[in-house]
Amino acid sequence: SDSISLAEFLPESEGYMLTLLSFYQMHNPDFYIQKLSDELTDRKLGNAFSLQTDLNLCLVITIRDQWLSVEEWISQEFDIPVRLVTEEQIETLSDIRTSFQALQKKLEEQNFRSIHRLDEIDAARRMEDMVSYVDMYYMEDLSLEKLSNVFFLSREHISRKYKQETGMTLSKYITELRISQAKSWLKQKDKSIYSISTMLGYQDEIYFSKLFKKVVGMTPFEFRNRNDQHESKGVT
Repeated sequence: SDSISLAEFLPESEGYMLTLLSFYQMHNPDFYIQKLSDELTDRKLGNAFSLQTDLNLCLVITIRDQWLSVEEWISQEFDIPVRLVTEEQIETLSDIRTSFQALQKKLEEQNFRSIHRLDEIDAARRMEDMVSYVDMYYMEDLSLEKLSNVFFLSREHISRKYKQETGMTLSKYITELRISQAKSWLKQKDKSIYSISTMLGYQDEIYFSKLFKKVVGMTPFEFRNRNDQHESKGVT
């Protein structure tokens, strides 16, 4: 079980403190997580574990009443911004799963503290990072809230800056990328309109068709037919 396997990497204690660390998207946290893990094991205070489900998160388990000294060490040794949620004390390691879920919820609700705030990173570079991220993952479920958690910025700040950077709102920018990809796939003929819709993140084909028509001026079906007619006449 999870608790048995974790016990092998932790000192014995009458109780433990759980802390969740969140690293900025464009940093490689592996070096810092390993550094923290080495420090905790050397001092027999606990351990740090990277998460396979989210490489930007780290679960830190320390023996009770030792977290403040650990946080002080992090603030001195880490030179990158970190968000953290803590204060989940557990009696036994079998309680880890429930406590971890509670920490995740706190982080999602932005109920966190910061070490080395992100103001230290150039704002223009951060927006470039974010636009690149959206360009790469636009077919996934992207929201202001998700980007806020990933890039350590408020939703309001992202909304305002994104429009300044790209000339359009986040939702419109994502729609433009998706419609552009849809047009490319519609020309290839090997994908159904329904499959194109779902691949782009729209589970409702009717909604996708209406959105496509609003942007392009014709339905996906009409667009594909017109493209076929142009090809048959030798027009591209």
